Amino acid sequence: MGAQAFDPKLIVYQIIALQCLYYLVEGGILMGFNLIFGTDVSMTQIFTPKGLEVGSAEGLLNVIALLLSFVAGSVLLCVVVERAKKCLDFTVTLFFFHFLACGVYESFPSTLLWWVCHLVGLSVMTLLGEHLCARSELRDIPLFVIDQTTG
Repeated sequence: MGAQAFDPKLIVYQIIALQCLYYLVEGGILMGFNLIFGTDVSMTQIFTPKGLEVGSAEGLLNVIALLLSFVAGSVLLCVVVERAKKCLDFTVTLFFFHFLACGVYESFPSTLLWWVCHLVGLSVMTLLGEHLCARSELRDIPLFVIDQTTG
């Protein structure tokens, strides 16, 4: 009764929306950090492992921004996908396309820190997204509204 019909067009639109919104959020977080701390804004911060270096203050900010964007991505999952059982699929798809974008931008990531950060972020985004979606799915559906003003 509650099952939705398979709609590939909707799935493609959701993937595109999630990917675009994720990059918008990550870029916004990086822009905020860059404005606060006076560093340069670059696509390298998003698409190369060079940006993720815990040895420098800028690299550490990039790691924090990446992890914050995965937390924000879990909220995006709740808004765009709306189903707890689809969170893992959409998160892995987001990660896969990000991996491909990194490969096209420069080269496929080979540093351990890049993989650790992204796998931790992927796990956080999936689990938190499933939790948020499950909470919204379990909310009571109001059947009728009682008007308190007409006594």
